[in-house]
Amino acid sequence: MLDELGMRPEQIEHVKAQLVMIHKMAVEAGAPLRDLGDFRQKYAQELRSTLGETNYSRYLDYEQLKPARKELDLINAYASKSTIAPIDGSLSEQIIRLIKDSKAIRTISKYY
Repeated sequence: MLDELGMRPEQIEHVKAQLVMIHKMAVEAGAPLRDLGDFRQKYAQELRSTLGETNYSRYLDYEQLKPARKELDLINAYASKSTIAPIDGSLSEQIIRLIKDSKAIRTISKYY
């Protein structure tokens, strides 16, 4: 296929070598990524056990809203530097949920 796209033989070999390297790195990363997943699951189970179901749900909700809160903070920071009035604080929680639900988040999320 690559030759049909106009690549020279040496370019094709270079691409193939890179794909082999990517595959090798993915295989090597497999165990640590599994370990991380196992650790996260154990952490979540311990936290759920410690907090109880109701508080654990509240905690998860709080964590899942962090990226949306960050977006609102960015909007308010922009508004404070411009002629636009900042968002009314009484609307903050509604706007945060709207941002989260609409997936209008541009910041990188590390939350699950």
